[in-house]
Order: sequence, then structure tokens, then C-alpha cells
Amino acid sequence: LDVATLNCDSPTDLCPSLGTHRVPGGMTIPPAASQTSQEPQDITVHYSITNKLQGIPFHCSISVTVPGGSTLLQVLERAEKEDPENFSFKTEQTSWGPMVVSIHGLAANDNDRTYWQFRSSGKPLDQGVGTYKPHSGEHIQAVFSTY
Repeated sequence: LDVATLNCDSPTDLCPSLGTHRVPGGMTIPPAASQTSQEPQDITVHYSITNKLQGIPFHCSISVTVPGGSTLLQVLERAEKEDPENFSFKTEQTSWGPMVVSIHGLAANDNDRTYWQFRSSGKPLDQGVGTYKPHSGEHIQAVFSTY
């Protein structure tokens, strides 16, 4: 770039030590922008379901691998795909997004005031399954609970 004459067609690289290069049309591309974008790195999420309230108690656990940035709903879908007998689930669409209403054949019930509560490190999640994004190594628990 010749600032005095605003000449952008300088024949030399502006900063060879940084690895910049020119593309047709004279535009200079920095190295980060010229590299192909990479897919999100996969993460492993530990997921368990627990019922101690109704019928026969059960506890099942699985570890699933999903792309980084996946939602909890995608984790549940992967768990169901890998082990449908134990991790089948159903959702209902609400104005706040998808809500899990049944896991392992056990459905939430307004009359019994039961629902599936999702926790991480023993604490209830403050987001729904459609928006919460687990991190690698996180243990998500779905616990059949009362309100």
C-alpha cells in the first residue's frame, strides 16, 4: 500500500513474515482467513436417567460423543440412537422450546405433579434441552421428580 498515492497494487507482499498472501484482484488475505474452517471438535457428555418415584426404580448411564456446540436435545437424541431400549424419550413443543415429557417410557404427569428434571453437578439446569449446550466431560442427569 502506497499511502501517499493510495496505490493498493503494490507488487510485493505487505508482510511476508506473517504469511499473508494475495488473491486475484490484489486483496491480501491473512493466514487465519485463508485456512479452511474446521468442524467443531467432538465432545463427550455423560448422561444418566434416574427414577426412584414410580413403578420399578431404574438408573441407566451412557457416554455419548457429539459435535462441540451441540444442545442437550442433541445429546439425548444421540443416546437414544445408541441405546433406544434405555434412552428413548418424547418431547412436546412449548412456547419456550421443546420439553421432555417422557424418558424410558415414564411420562410426566400433571395430576401426580411429576416431571423430568435435568441437572448438572446436582444443580437444576437454568435452560431447556433445546438451548442448553453441555461441555465436554459434563455429567447430565435426568431425574424423575415432583414439584
